[in-house]
Amino acid sequence: MRFSFECEVCRKELFGKEELLCEDCNGEMERFTSPSFSNKEYFLYSIYFYKGIVRDLIRKFKYNDARYLSTFFAKKIAEYLILNDIKPEAISYIPMNRWKRYVRGYDQARDLAFETAKIMNVDFYEILKRKKWTKRLYNLDKSSREKTLKDCFSTNGKHREKSILVIDDIVTSASTINEAYRSLIESGYTSVAFLCLAK
Repeated sequence: MRFSFECEVCRKELFGKEELLCEDCNGEMERFTSPSFSNKEYFLYSIYFYKGIVRDLIRKFKYNDARYLSTFFAKKIAEYLILNDIKPEAISYIPMNRWKRYVRGYDQARDLAFETAKIMNVDFYEILKRKKWTKRLYNLDKSSREKTLKDCFSTNGKHREKSILVIDDIVTSASTINEAYRSLIESGYTSVAFLCLAK
């Protein structure tokens, strides 16, 4: 829980209790100028570059039990959706495996999706499930990532008639997104897009 009303980064005093960053630090969160990507199968919307203040805040959110940052980031996601006229009927997320969630105590992507759905006043659904544990991907090449992730997701098959926006915090090679998309399509979902906070 956050008690101080100082900038989360530089500790400058803030005058608005709802604010998290000062104007200067907020301005240093570097956005993509062309944030959407399509591989002819799905859209992936990316808001920020994963560096600097954005990277530091996401790491704090994920590893330092700073769950209050989910509301801050969800507001940024909602602003982006409204600005770009993106209107999903429901929001979901890319889940962690159960062991990682147990160790961390929460799933940051779930928190992001849940808070964003509340702000956007749309349904929040838990659709994807990790079927198996996968090792860390950051030091693997693309081919190894794809092999590791193959068949790692299942779906509950619910709400297939809805247009679904699936949220994750970070995307690197998009191998996880590709596998999630494959699982959703094979389960009968026909309108799926993805959004990552940073890449």
